[in-house]
Amino acid sequence: MRKERAVEIKLRNWFKEKTDFNNIQEIYFNSTNEVNAPIFRVVGIATEIPDLLLKCNLFGKKEYIAIEVKDASQGGQVTSSCKIFEKYLKNYINGETKYFINDEEVIITRFAVATQYSEIGKLYQSNDFIIENEDNKDNPFLNKVIPKLEYNRTRQFLRQNISFYAQYRKKNKIKKAPGLGIIVSDILTTFELKDLEVQEGMIGKPLFQGINFNNSTGRWQQCLINL
Repeated sequence: MRKERAVEIKLRNWFKEKTDFNNIQEIYFNSTNEVNAPIFRVVGIATEIPDLLLKCNLFGKKEYIAIEVKDASQGGQVTSSCKIFEKYLKNYINGETKYFINDEEVIITRFAVATQYSEIGKLYQSNDFIIENEDNKDNPFLNKVIPKLEYNRTRQFLRQNISFYAQYRKKNKIKKAPGLGIIVSDILTTFELKDLEVQEGMIGKPLFQGINFNNSTGRWQQCLINL
């Protein structure tokens, strides 16, 4: 079994075991697999395909999240996953790729990156230290749109991709489009810094952290969503 497939299966097991309220309803792979999971496919001018597709029920609505999975035993693999934006998201926005489950086209609402370390709150294996976002514990945005704790390299990766996406939307005058982010763990919201420093490696429940378009306000905003 190739290393990346092993990571995909590890993430699948995590999603199935740790998701809240049956938010994740099904997990699709992009090809025949060792766990007999159902398959999704893409068609179009551009046929680059991410690794996993999550069918979710979020806020009472059906959503599909496309995930680029990387084996983070080598840090460069994580960095190369910026193609979640450069290829998959751009191709989708430009109508060059469509996603199908069986013969039914599905609408992708979010694109994300995940690794085997997502379950402990980060993307990278090493040189990724925990930081506190705010000293002010009364900040109303903490644990609502951003976690109170983040791993530094993971945070930089996310911010960089969000910035690239913002520039692209502005240049091309794109208002409404799929969200973009990463899959991390709710240990970043439920534990204190001292706890994670002492007990690093605790496994939490999956979170989508990134940005999305808010239909109510008509604006893009940061988001933190329990899966």
